Amino acid sequence: GVTCKKEKVVSLSLPNRKLSGILPADLGNLSALRHLNLENNKLFGNLPSDLFNAKELVSMILAGNSLSGLIPHQIENLNHLRTLDLSHNSFNDSIPSSIVQCKKLKILFLNNNSFSGPLPDGFGTSLANLQRLNLSSNRITGSINGDMGNLLNLRETLDMSHNLFNGTIPESLGKLPMTVYIDLSYNNLSGPIPHVGTLFNAGPTAFIGNR
Repeated sequence: GVTCKKEKVVSLSLPNRKLSGILPADLGNLSALRHLNLENNKLFGNLPSDLFNAKELVSMILAGNSLSGLIPHQIENLNHLRTLDLSHNSFNDSIPSSIVQCKKLKILFLNNNSFSGPLPDGFGTSLANLQRLNLSSNRITGSINGDMGNLLNLRETLDMSHNLFNGTIPESLGKLPMTVYIDLSYNNLSGPIPHVGTLFNAGPTAFIGNR
């Protein structure tokens, strides 16, 4: 439903409501909006850049729709964003470099889309507060940045499976917490698996479907 505080909308949560149509750009005019959840509806079209004028957003959950196009570079406006879930949509193009400005992100789910191109420079260093990261089932290319080893706050799983990553597996991933399960399966990675830290404990299924 809709939650207001001091006559301003602070939360709009309408998951699983069979809502259809495009995302209204006017949502960006909700200056006090902190939580937006429109998960599992029938929304389509692009993310309007004006949506990112809602600079107080802490969580944006738009998973399970038919949204497409790219993530506007204006996402850098969302300095307070802690949760971004765009999974299970039809987004394409590369992940914008401006996403590294969302330094408070703790949960980032971009899985099951058609993102392509390499990860932005500084991804692991800038987003070091991430606790959960899922990039699986896209078309992301390039090598795995060594700075991904800086994601020391990760919990549970680092899922980068079913992409087009190539090159070797950086040893720095071995620095990740031992409780993190790393899934790099079904990419175009080559070379030896570094026998260090978390990588040593990952188990063979974490690397199947590579070269």
